[in-house]
Amino acid sequence: MPAMINEFERMYESFLKKNSKKDKMDIFLDKVKKEYPEILDRHQIDEVTDLKILEKYIQNYNLKPESLESIIIKIAKTMEII
Repeated sequence: MPAMINEFERMYESFLKKNSKKDKMDIFLDKVKKEYPEILDRHQIDEVTDLKILEKYIQNYNLKPESLESIIIKIAKTMEII
């Protein structure tokens, strides 16, 4: 029985983390749409994986820290999305 409770706790904790990330992502997307709408013309950003791809894009093309893409990633890191 204790093993079953531990498994439930692990699954529930995973569920809470996933929902927390989703909520943060929604807040992040609202902020981006309001403050940096032009980024959405250049890149598709709907999920955390899109942000990770954008982060690799910045690295591959050696974009400057003041680039729009870099600013967006910095915001995502500050909000602990990635």
